[in-house]
Amino acid sequence: MQAVTRATLTLQETQARSVLPLNLSPNMRITAASVDGHPVEVFDRASLRSNLIQGDEDRQFLLLCDTALDPALPHEIEIHHEGAVIRDAGNQVYYVGSRGTWYPRTGAGLATYDLTFRYPKSLTVAATGTRVDDHTDGEWRVTREMMEDA
Repeated sequence: MQAVTRATLTLQETQARSVLPLNLSPNMRITAASVDGHPVEVFDRASLRSNLIQGDEDRQFLLLCDTALDPALPHEIEIHHEGAVIRDAGNQVYYVGSRGTWYPRTGAGLATYDLTFRYPKSLTVAATGTRVDDHTDGEWRVTREMMEDA
C-alpha cells in the first residue's frame, strides 16, 4: 500500500513546540513528511523499549520541525508512507491487517476522514462512510469515502 495522509492538527498545549509525536503500524515506513508546506525531519527508530511498551499494534515516530509550532494555529501535516499492510484472504478478498494504524495518528480522539482508494478495477472496496465518488481510470477504479468522527 502507498498512502498520503494529510491532516489538520491543532496542538492541545499552550506552549509552542517543534516536535510532533505520531503513531503508525510497524509494517509501514515513512518516505516523506511536511508541516505547513515545509519538509520536516522524521525520527523513526525502532527500539526494544518502545516495542515492549507499545506492543505490536503501532510504533511512535517524531516529526521534527525547524521552528516551534504556534499552539494557537492549526497546522497542516502531510506524510507519505508505504508498506505491506494488505492481507490476502483468498478468492480475491483483501483486507487491511493494521486497521487502526496503517495511517499516522495521534491519540484516540475522533476525526473526520476523507479517503480516496485507487485499486484494480476488477475489485470492489468496502469501507465505512458515505461514498462520494466511484469511477474507473483506465485499469484502475477510484473510490472516495467520507467518514465523520471515526
